[in-house]
Amino acid sequence: MISRLVCALLYVTATNAVASESMKPLPPDARVAGKSASEWSAAWWQWAFAQPDGLRAYQDPTGAACTQGQQGAVWFLAGTSGSDAVKRRCAVPKGKYLFFPVINMVNFSPRGAHLPCAEVRAGAAANNDHLQHAIVKLDGVVVPDVAHFRARTEKCFDVFARATYVEDSSAYTPAASDGYWLMIEPPSPGHHHLSVRANYANPHTAYGEMIQYFDYDIDVVDPAI
Repeated sequence: MISRLVCALLYVTATNAVASESMKPLPPDARVAGKSASEWSAAWWQWAFAQPDGLRAYQDPTGAACTQGQQGAVWFLAGTSGSDAVKRRCAVPKGKYLFFPVINMVNFSPRGAHLPCAEVRAGAAANNDHLQHAIVKLDGVVVPDVAHFRARTEKCFDVFARATYVEDSSAYTPAASDGYWLMIEPPSPGHHHLSVRANYANPHTAYGEMIQYFDYDIDVVDPAI
């Protein structure tokens, strides 16, 4: 853990550059296909939990699960479970927005408990109130002010809505998402690189010292070719 954190700190560059034209983040308040970043974060978690534990995209070490469950105008990229440094490769169709977590939490009610939405949202927020570092590079260029890209669901949701392996998904409602997310304009065709280094600093909660350390080599391709 300590060595990864040192690597993350060394990853900071002296420049205050903006993201390149080929990989450009939308503003935090931007809407894509009628949805806000917080709404997309709920959809992202439903996508992630559509597969059973062990097969989820954030548990994929190589990018082999990159196309898993993708649909619509936005292509989801996964973070990690916070335990491994991961490098993935992913082919993405031309014209897709990219949406991914920098670091984030989901919190949902224990089976059958149906906790109040406000309580679930507070649990999702706890570690995100203690963000220590968040460093993102798009094609080698640092994205400034990543801490401004926090998105938290205002309404609770059913995190297992797409999970056919769960007999009664409503038993785990409500769920809430909170974290730091980037929505990227559809990148130009060709090769792109994404790097994320982030961590919390909250020793008093579960996952309170979680680290996100992952890279993507992204090939944007024209499916018509």
